[in-house]
Amino acid sequence: MQFHHLISLPGFEDRFGPVVSADGTTSWTEKDLMGSFHRRVLSEMVEIVSHQWRSGLRRGAIKGFFLSGPPGVGKTSLALRVAYELGLRFRDGSADAPPDGPVVLALIDGGDIARARYGESEERLGEVFTRAAKGFSDPRQRSIVLFDDVESILMARGSSNAREWHFSQDSVFFHAVDELDTSRTAVFLTSNRPDLVDDAITDRFLSYAIGTPDHELMVEVALRRAEELHFDEEQRDRLARQIEQTARAGRLRSIREAERAVVQQYVQDVLGRASVAHMASVARLGEP
Repeated sequence: MQFHHLISLPGFEDRFGPVVSADGTTSWTEKDLMGSFHRRVLSEMVEIVSHQWRSGLRRGAIKGFFLSGPPGVGKTSLALRVAYELGLRFRDGSADAPPDGPVVLALIDGGDIARARYGESEERLGEVFTRAAKGFSDPRQRSIVLFDDVESILMARGSSNAREWHFSQDSVFFHAVDELDTSRTAVFLTSNRPDLVDDAITDRFLSYAIGTPDHELMVEVALRRAEELHFDEEQRDRLARQIEQTARAGRLRSIREAERAVVQQYVQDVLGRASVAHMASVARLGEP
């Protein structure tokens, strides 16, 4: 099985930017977009994994983390940010690195696992954990295994949509997680639909519900995107007021929606009027 979504320290730095400051618990990076709640969750997860890795706890109490919440609230980015922080702590040359090596994240989605031939999906799922135990590209590696939108891979056995192969995939996953070497590997799951994920899966992880980001974070997200689109000062001020007002009114619920608001203003400024697409969206949502 070829892993096309392996991310190591240079890849994390490209995504989040270099470190600009640190407080002894977590660092701030050049491109960080994190509210206070996200940063608290980041700090907790990093400390737990660091403790188990540093202490050599092969059967640690925490196998990993289950991040649930609506689309666009930063679940996947949070898991990637944890991996970046761990990569910084356990990089080659650091006090925590020997005798093990650098941190790598394997991003797994439904397309990596699903196969038509009977039993092959289960084999591929098992291989993910086998490779994590041996190192994906270096036997010295520690690893984060991220199952993104896990409901597309592992479905609750009581779900009306569950089929026989879901049961066997769940069983493979249960066994692999129970045998996980927590001194070298941590597992992260994200889901927009936690109701579709089997309780026996979520019970094996420490769960965090990721909700609507802070108002200040959504304003910052919007302004950074506006800068990329060359908004002038008047446009940025107008955008910031709009984001703040709609967020406080409860009509802005995710980072993705904040970014979409920037696009809407961009199109409106280009056309000199609200676009048909935006008016249709407003009518559908019943927004004032």
